[in-house]
This record gives sequence, structure tokens and C-alpha cells, in this order.
Amino acid sequence: MIEKSNKIIMIVEDDEALGKMYFDRVLAEGYGVVLVTDGQEAQNKLLEGSHHFVLLDIMLPNRNGIEILEVIRSNESTKELPVIMLSAFPKPEYLERINLLGVVDFFNKAATTPGEVVYKINQNLFPEL
Repeated sequence: MIEKSNKIIMIVEDDEALGKMYFDRVLAEGYGVVLVTDGQEAQNKLLEGSHHFVLLDIMLPNRNGIEILEVIRSNESTKELPVIMLSAFPKPEYLERINLLGVVDFFNKAATTPGEVVYKINQNLFPEL
């Protein structure tokens, strides 16, 4: 049996309702979950912790998701960390930049369910499922 509870998913989302919705769905799937609402706090925790996957909003207070992704990719201990980016306002220049930096996927918040995001997390962390 696959043990999901030893995998920690960090959700970085400043919208309280969306953050809780993603948190609850990922937790229900059996993963450990950390929810962070501030960009700088998320970056600090990512660099000091051992997370296995990141769900990262682009528009955040104190540091945007693209800046955080740049730091993730430039740090030896986090450069291979799988990341899904989310945005309610996907701009072409954002999509171009995150694709260059390397992400598992990008989701438009308005057109995506938490179940779709969890499916992509499962697919990445446990491709044998």
C-alpha cells in the first residue's frame, strides 16, 4: 500500500477560502499539508523544510509566486521540487516565465477543481497509481 501521509504538500494561497478548500482536499487525499498565505513566509519555509510538492499561487503578498519559483529553481536542495502554479489572472508573460523555469502544470483557478489538482499531485508523486 502506498503511504501518502509521509509526503508533505505546501499550499501557498493568500485567498483564505481557496486555501482552505485546497487544504481540505489534499488532506482528505491522505497527504500531510502546510498552508501558507504570504510569499516571503512560503519562500523561507520552502528553503528550510522538507516538502515534497508545492501548489503555488502567482499573486501573493510580499513576494509573488514567480519570484518564489525562481528561488526554488536556483537552490540546490529545492531545484527538483515539483510545483503546480495557480492564478486567477493568467497573463501570457507569466505562463512563458513559469514554463521556462519548469513546473508540473499550470491551472487557472476559475477553471479548475481541487480534485483536478490532487489528481496531478498523485500522478507526479505516485505515477504507478
